Amino acid sequence: MVQYIKCIYNNKEWNIRKPNYTCRIYEQVIFDNKKINFIGAHGKDKSNQDVDSILFQNCKFQRFPRGLIQVFPNLKYLNISFSQLTYIERNDLKEYAQLTDLYLHKNQLVYLSEDLFADMPNLEVIWLQNNNNLLIEPKIFNNLVHLKNLSLSNQFYFNILPSANRGKMSLNRIKYELQKIYENSPMKKFLEAKLKNEFFDDIKNAIRNDDLKDFTINVRTRQFKGHKFILASRSQVFAEIFKNNKDADNLKLNNVSPEVFQIVFDFIYTNELPNLDEDTLVQIITISEQLKIKILTKHVEEELLMMVNTENVSKMLKLSEKFNLKKLKQKSTSDREQVRMLNEDTEKMQKELMAIKKMLEKKEKK
Repeated sequence: MVQYIKCIYNNKEWNIRKPNYTCRIYEQVIFDNKKINFIGAHGKDKSNQDVDSILFQNCKFQRFPRGLIQVFPNLKYLNISFSQLTYIERNDLKEYAQLTDLYLHKNQLVYLSEDLFADMPNLEVIWLQNNNNLLIEPKIFNNLVHLKNLSLSNQFYFNILPSANRGKMSLNRIKYELQKIYENSPMKKFLEAKLKNEFFDDIKNAIRNDDLKDFTINVRTRQFKGHKFILASRSQVFAEIFKNNKDADNLKLNNVSPEVFQIVFDFIYTNELPNLDEDTLVQIITISEQLKIKILTKHVEEELLMMVNTENVSKMLKLSEKFNLKKLKQKSTSDREQVRMLNEDTEKMQKELMAIKKMLEKKEKK
C-alpha cells in the first residue's frame, strides 16, 4: 500500500510517497512570477528536516533559488538542471554550505568566478557540463578537498574533462587544464579590464567624499586632501610615514608646482595620465621618484620612450641614468649610437665630397 505524507513549501502541499519518499507536487509553483513544475525530494522520514535531496528539472529558473535551507535544513543533494541559469554568484550559494552534490548541467551559465564555491567545502560532486561558459577561473576548486566527481565538458568555448573522477584525473590536473583555458580565453582581458574599471570607479567616487579625507598635502599655496589608505597603497613614502606615525595628518612639498602635483594626485586616484609634453613628464617623474610611486614612474617612462629623438636623446639618456629607467636607457643608448653612426657617416661623406670638390678644382685649373 502506498502511503503519503504532507510537505509544505512555497505555500503548496507536496505528496511525499513511501518507501523512497519521492516528493512530488502536481500543481505549479510560482517563482519569479513564472509558473514552474516542481518535482521534489528523496528523504528518510516524514519531516522536512529529513529531506536531503531536491530535484528541479526543466523549471526555467533564471536565477538561483534562495531559502531552501530554511525549509530543508539537512539538504545534501541539489539538482537544478535543464534550466535557464546564466549567472550564479557566491551569495547565492552561501546558505548551501552543507551540500555534497550539486548538479547544474544543461543550463546557460556563461561565467564562473573563482570564489563561487568558497563557502561550500563539503562538495563531492559537481556537474557543470553542457553550459555556455566562456571562462572558468582556475582557483574555483581550490578549497574543495572532498571533490570526487567533476564534469566540465561541452562548454561554449572549450570541451575538456568529459568525466573527471578523482583518481582518474587529479584536481591539480584539472586546475592545470583550466589555467591553460583561462590564459587563452577571450574573456580574460575583458574581465580583468572590467574589474579594474569597477575598482577605479569606486576610488573616483571616494574622492568626492570629504568626510573620509584624513590627510593634507601642502604644495606651496594649495592644499590637496586625500585618504591615508589610498596614499599608502600607491606610494611607499606615504606608507612609511603612516607606519611610523599613525597620527600624521599633513606633508609639505615645495619642490613641485601645484599644477604638476595635481596631475600626480589625480593619477594616484585614477591610474590615468593626460597627454603631456616632455618637460611636464620630466617634472612628474621627479616627484614620482621622490614619493616612490612605482606605477606612475612606469607610466611616465612608457610615455618618454615614444618621445626619444635625435635632438633629445642625450637628455633622455641622462634622465634614464638618474632614475634608473632601464627601458628608456636602452632606447636612448640605442638611438644615440645610431645618431653617432649617422654623424660619422655624414662626416665621412662630407670629407669625400670635399676631396671630390678639390679634385675637380685641380682638373679645371689644368
